[in-house]
Amino acid sequence: MKKFIVALCLLLVSLPALSKQPLTTEKVGKWLDSMQAMDKWSHAHPQMVNKLREQAMSAKRDSAPPSFKRSADAARAAGVADQVEAVIRPFGFASLDDWSAYGDRVMSAFMALNMRQRDTGEMMRKQMEALEKDSSIPAAQKQAIQQQMKQMRAMMTSFASVPKADVEAVRPLLPRFEAFGRQKMQRQGQ
Repeated sequence: MKKFIVALCLLLVSLPALSKQPLTTEKVGKWLDSMQAMDKWSHAHPQMVNKLREQAMSAKRDSAPPSFKRSADAARAAGVADQVEAVIRPFGFASLDDWSAYGDRVMSAFMALNMRQRDTGEMMRKQMEALEKDSSIPAAQKQAIQQQMKQMRAMMTSFASVPKADVEAVRPLLPRFEAFGRQKMQRQGQ
């Protein structure tokens, strides 16, 4: 019994360290595979997706960016978590929480990579300068736009702190991310 308690304590102490391990390209690929499986599942089960969407909308926080964790919470609240877990388990994710935490890290790395490639910070700085100089925009509208840009800048700051190893794990899979995005847009256009 004493050995079991020691082993359990060691596991609990190591969990935070495990969650901070860098992403791997292989597991990011499996996560993308799971996203494609989820996409197929969602088209085959529109009634469940509607329940999920309704739950997510009712629980949506003001200006909080979307996250897979919130989607997992919505799946539990909508009563479809078991169905979602059945879709993601074959890809090596033990639970909805495991999958959603990994997904949030993957998307943060993806966004950080996109920002670095497009020099988004410089682009936003120029947009802010142009907005301040533009006298044709009413003050109230200008203030609302500035607030939105500040929120975007805060989000960008969080992406700037994404570990380089996570970004590098995502980099080789950029074409797959882009293809998946195009596929989803085409389906939505149908």
